[in-house]
Amino acid sequence: MGQARMKLNFGDLRTVLLLNLGASSSDDFQYSSVSGNPAYSICGEANFSRDYTLYFEYGVQDSAHSGDTNAFTFGAKAEHLFTFDFLSLDRIILEMQVPIASNPNNPFTGGNGINPSSAGLPQMALYGKARIRIRSIFIDFNITDSVGDFTFARLNNSNINTPLPMPVGGGNETDGLEIPLLSPGYNTYAFSVDAGVQF
Repeated sequence: MGQARMKLNFGDLRTVLLLNLGASSSDDFQYSSVSGNPAYSICGEANFSRDYTLYFEYGVQDSAHSGDTNAFTFGAKAEHLFTFDFLSLDRIILEMQVPIASNPNNPFTGGNGINPSSAGLPQMALYGKARIRIRSIFIDFNITDSVGDFTFARLNNSNINTPLPMPVGGGNETDGLEIPLLSPGYNTYAFSVDAGVQF
């Protein structure tokens, strides 16, 4: 695994460009980052006054199938938005995953090479988060319509020939506590609420 990083600053605007490259030592799953083939991503971030961030990432999970395992993600994050007495809106995140791959044989995006009649194709997915703080107590609201494309959560006993305990993975995780959050279907929203205390 390796990473190249470039930073450019223009006054209050800070930018970062990253190139990530890695490969697994074993060939466990075709169309995945553990296929033994290189996986790579290019991502960038622009941060203004430390409170407003725009970011993107283009990634390929299996370079031998780059046109079947690629996706583009972009998003925005705003922090320290406003405070009124004891109530604060500390953070808002909006992120969109845009699949470029659309191979009906790729089980990591809903495909099924064993039973093509049950195969699906990936769709765009949204993730959003808002953090509200009441004095030292914070409350996080997370929402998504992601079904876990490009993760191990998409594998099931009908789309792979390998007998594995299901689920293989938890899928996409929330920002912060990193709790898996999956929707039961595209355009159907799942949400979570968690709270904590900042000392």
